[in-house]
Amino acid sequence: MEFLVILGHRLGPDNQPSPILIERLKQASAMYLSALGRAEQEATRLPYKGIIVTGGITHPKQTLSEAECMKRWLVLHGICEQDILCEFRARHTLENLINITTLVRERFGRRQHTDLLAVTHDWHAPRVINYWNRSRTLNRQGFTFSTLAMPTKLPLKDRVAQEMMNALSWVDPDRRSGAIIDYRKPKLA
Repeated sequence: MEFLVILGHRLGPDNQPSPILIERLKQASAMYLSALGRAEQEATRLPYKGIIVTGGITHPKQTLSEAECMKRWLVLHGICEQDILCEFRARHTLENLINITTLVRERFGRRQHTDLLAVTHDWHAPRVINYWNRSRTLNRQGFTFSTLAMPTKLPLKDRVAQEMMNALSWVDPDRRSGAIIDYRKPKLA
């Protein structure tokens, strides 16, 4: 069983998908619709069980979750609503991963092996993979995870900021922001 996973990105004004999020949505929907067409033409099984969209409300002015926004966009662009699973609570990348594994387990049970293919950008993929491989709070058992890292046209200053976040995420992937490093020794109970 395999799912395409679209990782959220902060919404633009009026709860609309940002250009970065639209790139992810276009890529995932094209892959899904192409596979659907091939499966129908060849009378074979669709390689994807569905699409998982993940992302909550990440900005105080948002009134719509990233997942709901993505779901609406996908339905508007030809994806059947029943083929979309939504994770509405995640506020950052690590929560995306934790919540989608929980969602799949709750919906389909623990016994079935699941392949997750995350559609994201080249500047985001290293952080996603790092969180998947190194997080202590993520239960990876029964999952295979890979990313489709799309190139992006981010301005240099934004790309440098993203690369800094990726570098800091290697320090401790379970930190909420990835930018806060606590060097104090933990208190022993």
